[in-house]
Parts: sequence; C-alpha cells; structure tokens
Amino acid sequence: MRLRRLAATVSTLGLLVSITGAGTGVAREGADLSTLEGAKAYLVSQGYDPSEFVFQVGVNNYAGVTCPGLDWNCTAAALVVQITTPGGMNHAECGDGVRRCIIFQGGQLGGPTLLSAGDMNMHAHCGDPDADEKKRMMLKESGVLVCEITQLNPTTGNNFAVVGMSIHDNDDAEQDGTEDATVTQTTNGDGDNHAVVHEEIVLSTRDEPAQMQDGFQYLDLTQETEAGDNFANVKQTQKLTAHARDDATTQKQNTLEVADPCVGPLAAANTCIRFEQTTESGRNDLNVHQDHNVKAVGAGGQQNQGCMTKECTLEVDGSQQLFGSTNSVDNHQSVTYTLRGPEGTTQIQDPRIANGPGSQVGGSNDLWKVTQLATLRANDPDVQAHINQVDDFSTGTVDARSVIVLNNERSEIECTGQSCFYVQACGTVEEENCAPSVVIPPGGID
Repeated sequence: MRLRRLAATVSTLGLLVSITGAGTGVAREGADLSTLEGAKAYLVSQGYDPSEFVFQVGVNNYAGVTCPGLDWNCTAAALVVQITTPGGMNHAECGDGVRRCIIFQGGQLGGPTLLSAGDMNMHAHCGDPDADEKKRMMLKESGVLVCEITQLNPTTGNNFAVVGMSIHDNDDAEQDGTEDATVTQTTNGDGDNHAVVHEEIVLSTRDEPAQMQDGFQYLDLTQETEAGDNFANVKQTQKLTAHARDDATTQKQNTLEVADPCVGPLAAANTCIRFEQTTESGRNDLNVHQDHNVKAVGAGGQQNQGCMTKECTLEVDGSQQLFGSTNSVDNHQSVTYTLRGPEGTTQIQDPRIANGPGSQVGGSNDLWKVTQLATLRANDPDVQAHINQVDDFSTGTVDARSVIVLNNERSEIECTGQSCFYVQACGTVEEENCAPSVVIPPGGID
C-alpha cells in the first residue's frame, strides 16, 4: 500500500476511493471503518485530509462517470469514500485520461450476526485492458500511471479487481514510462478474490543525439480468504525500439537503476511482482506473463541494454499458503534483446531474470511452474552477459525450465522436485561460450 507516498500529490490526482468497514476473519488489522468517524480516522492515518472527500453510505454506491440508475448512490467526485451496507455493492471505475486511480472498497456490518443481511460484492476498475482507450488508463507520452485497489470485505462476498494500464510514446530522444499497481483483497468464509492486471509500455524513438528509454512496471498483490479461492492473471509487457542515424548517437535501454517496491532479490527490477495469496482450504492460482522486447539499431557510438549490476530486468517473488490449500503458479518470463550497429560500435547487454524467493505450503498437489527464456543478439558485442535465477520451494512440485541463447549459443537447465535453486549465468565478454553456473541444494535438479 502506497497511500503515504502519494498523499502529498493527492490534490492533483484523478482519484476514486471506497473504504471498508471493520470485519472479522481476514479483514485488515486496525481498519475499523464501519462508520464515518472510523473512515475519517483511517484517512488521517494514511496522510489524507478527510475534508477533501465526498462520503457515501448506502446499499449501492457508484463512483465514476456513468451512473447505473436511480437506485444507485452516485458521484462523479474525484475523492470518494464509500461505506456500503449489508447486501449491497460498491462499484468504482476510472479511465478516460485518469493517470492515478485509488480505490478502497468495503462496507459495514448489520444486525447481530455477520450474514444477517446478506453478502457484499466489490467491483473496482482502474481502466480495462479489453476496453477502448477511453476506458483504459492510457498515456500517449512518457509519464506515470498509478492504481491502488483495496477491497476489504467483512462478509463472504466476492471481490473483483481489474487494472488496465498502457503507455505509448514515439516522440523525443528520452522516453520513460512507469506503471505502478497495488491490489489488496480480503474476504471471509467461502468468498472469492479475483484480479486481472495488464501493464503495457511501448516506446519508440528516432530522435538524436542521445537516446534513452526506460520502462518500469510494478505490482504488489495480496489476496486473502478463509475457505474461498484466490485467482490472479497478470500480464506485463514492454516493447522498446530505438533507431539512430548519427554515428555519435548513444543508445541506452532499461539501464537506469531505480529502486523497485517489490522487496524481491533484485533492488532495481524494471518489471516486478510481489504477491501473497492465502486460503485455508480453497485454491490459490496465479498466472504470470512477463515479456521484454528491446531493440536498438545504431550507426556507431555506444549501445547499452540492461544494467551492469544485472538488476534491471524481470522479477517475481511471493508465497501461497496455508496448509490445506491447493496452490498453483504458472510463470512465464522472457526477454529478447537485440543490438545492431556497424563495426566498432560499443555494444553492452547485461539483463537478468529472477523467480523467487517463492514458497507454497499447501499440500502435495501444489505446483510451481517456471519457464524462463532469454535471447540476446548483438552483431559485435563488447560485453554480453545474462543470468536466469530460480529460488522456489513447494510442498508439492517445482517444475522449472530455463533457456539462455546468446548469439545462437544455447544453454538449458531443467529442475524438478520440491524445491529448485539455480543461478544460470552465460557470457561475460565477446566470444566467450555460454557456460551455466549452477548452485543446487539437496533435492534440486534430478
């Protein structure tokens, strides 16, 4: 959760907020927001001024630009607090040029028992990856998109969250895009949490004299239920393309080291996911697709892709629990880096892919599947190096496959067992063979 970091700029945001009442079970500790007084106190604790918010209390609350009907409590205000009632619904959505969307959802309990008046259902949309541009969080220039969705459901109702972010820039020599998403979902009993997140960055430049492109994509995902299911489908893609005509032009792509918020093994990952899914007897499912397609065509000068620390690249880390749950991770990570330039061009490629540390502690049916593919091409490399890393543990099975291809030199590792740990390193300087360096704990590679 990043409310404190964003609070200083809240007056300039396009912001939608719905906040939950206090709950039992897995509801967030200390978030007693079942009354207006509680909601205001929570806003203050997060660094917000409650006087800037419109408060909604009702059965059906809606925040957005299209009110569903007369039986809905609607507002188009930029800062909104929603407190729904038992049997009700909160629905919030943003898009249409909104750069920052922050949604908190939940409700107050009614009657002497938790379920006395029915479940609550929560729907939140920071854009929609399948909708047209007006309903997506989209920039046609460099910049920052921020989405935070918090759904704290005190009943056994279902939570549904969608994040759709897209940044496209084809102007200027220096380009950068940042997509920062946080999704927190809790519910009780057999209630389910469902999240779909799609982050896309496309940068293209032909401008001179110094070309610099950087894309940053972050997701912090937390899903908690007692006996229901947690599901998340995450896609993060980057396409960076640079063309130079002057032999003095320098080209740098994903070389800027910026601290990421994912708390994983890499301190400066360009694309990262931190996740935690918790259920006592249901299913935890996470599908991840991360892809970087980075290409530079130069006329001389210097070309750099990735950071010399091998930290500017892809990263996934997190856990699925508890004992008694059934857990599944299907993680696809791929990078394709291409450099082309005339003889004498300085060419440096040095990215990294990291999976883990990760853990599953549900049972014998758990499966953590990893597919890593790195393809690096350079016609005259000075430094060409890459690392694929996996550090995963499961009470079931880890099934990992790693492939690195450097200028058609191929290295492959397969790892199956209850745990996998390897560091596959290829290349350091021009013409060095791709030789994997592997560290394996007991029970690692068969």
